[in-house]
Amino acid sequence: MHQLNLFLLSWSWGLPLFAQHLFLLGLLIIRSGLFPKPIGYITCFAAACYFFHNTGSIFFSSYQSFKSTAETILALPMALGEVLLEVWLIRLSFKRKKHQLILLLPPLSLSEPRFLSTVGLGQNHILENELFLN
Repeated sequence: MHQLNLFLLSWSWGLPLFAQHLFLLGLLIIRSGLFPKPIGYITCFAAACYFFHNTGSIFFSSYQSFKSTAETILALPMALGEVLLEVWLIRLSFKRKKHQLILLLPPLSLSEPRFLSTVGLGQNHILENELFLN
């Protein structure tokens, strides 16, 4: 029983950290321009739900009394945020050719757009969307 309590304690500490990771991932999705922005916003909202749900007892002394209600309400956005991101990534993987590798190049300045270059694996040339930096 002691090991189970230790696991639950470490799990409850890990979920707010996961929420922070998910929030940063959502921000990167929004800023990158490679994904639809609504997926980024839903991912950020799911992260906020994770964080609120798992830290509610710290911020609200009476959280235990309405925890089951909050869990029921917050479960849908948490699941939706993760599932939409997963479905989009799987869809994106099927759209790519198996011999292509995506390289994301950082912007040269804040005003310049981000570039996407596709490079063939096992070949020494750029297949499409050629980009040469001077």
